[in-house]
Amino acid sequence: SDAIMAFSLRDGRRQWTFQATAGDAWNLACMPFIPDKSNCPTPVGPDVDFASPPALIRHGGREVLVAGQKSGDVWALNPDNGKLLWHRPVGRGGNQGGQHFGLAVEGRRVFIPISDYDDEMLPKSAAKPGLYALDAFTGEALWSSRADDVCGDRKDCDPGISQAITAIPGVVFAGHMDGRVRAHDSTNGA
Repeated sequence: SDAIMAFSLRDGRRQWTFQATAGDAWNLACMPFIPDKSNCPTPVGPDVDFASPPALIRHGGREVLVAGQKSGDVWALNPDNGKLLWHRPVGRGGNQGGQHFGLAVEGRRVFIPISDYDDEMLPKSAAKPGLYALDAFTGEALWSSRADDVCGDRKDCDPGISQAITAIPGVVFAGHMDGRVRAHDSTNGA
């Protein structure tokens, strides 16, 4: 679990594996509100899988494979051999935190949506919901746009981004769990 694997399109053989987190056995039976824990594995993993596919980014004759994890970590791999090129923690992570269902790319910029949903299991003060831009080839933080909390007392409302985002030239669109869609300038996050 929690690994990125490459296979040959010619014969289906595994070419390489990058293991980000080992021993991450977890399922819904592990949630605090579930009384019967008989289906919860032992030991319990942190539930920080790769919930979305990685992005193969080509720019200036170079390639990098970038993947976001529910731990809030972003990893860049050499697509030829799976070797780690850089790693950057962006969000707090957790089973409802980190990067969930899809990052986006424009040129050499990769945009990382962070949920960090207040799941009552991790400290809300450490949450970093919002949109982050990194240089895909160096991991350098280019900009960040923390989401304003407009939820007030609304139940099940959160400023984080769980769903996939979309980038077009100049703009990144992000739908948040507070029911709002935000459009950001892709160069500076405004």
